[in-house]
Amino acid sequence: MNPKPSTSVTLRLAAVALMALSPLSSLAQTPTASNTDVAAPAQPAQPPPPPPPPPRTTDGAGEVPSSLLRAIQERTAEIDRRAEQLDQKEQRLKMLEQEFKEVAQENVKLRTELEQVKKAAGTATPQTENPLVALTKMYAQMAPEEAAPRMEKMDRSLALKILAQLKPKTAAQILSGMSPETAAKFSERLARPAK
Repeated sequence: MNPKPSTSVTLRLAAVALMALSPLSSLAQTPTASNTDVAAPAQPAQPPPPPPPPPRTTDGAGEVPSSLLRAIQERTAEIDRRAEQLDQKEQRLKMLEQEFKEVAQENVKLRTELEQVKKAAGTATPQTENPLVALTKMYAQMAPEEAAPRMEKMDRSLALKILAQLKPKTAAQILSGMSPETAAKFSERLARPAK
């Protein structure tokens, strides 16, 4: 014969079965003072586990693939090559800048010298001009009625040279101020080519 279980044990078993079927079974499973004779000691709270490390790009053996290493090396070489080209361009630019400064300084120097030459030429006495050219300019500025009697009295070859260098309109005005005979002789000589 089986002995009859005690009432307290039966009640406990029924409570456990009800708790297992109840939706709040997870709350009911915590031991309470009525279910256990001795309270469980409080356990300290544990910190959350650290986050997993970022995934590494590795092959099956746990190493970085050689294709990735090769790509990194090629990119590094390209960056180094471009850095070297930039350094060369920067050096060339500095050389050109220095050359430009030298040319600019030379330009300033030449301008200063040119200004000094112009000032010296302006203050200096005019260079000796060809006497015939100077005399022609002088007669060109005279009134034709004043120039005509003077040219009649001077040496004919000199008068012809002066008349030949004057503008045609000025020469015609001077000839019209001369006597008809002298004007005719000068006109004949002007029409002949110089020998």
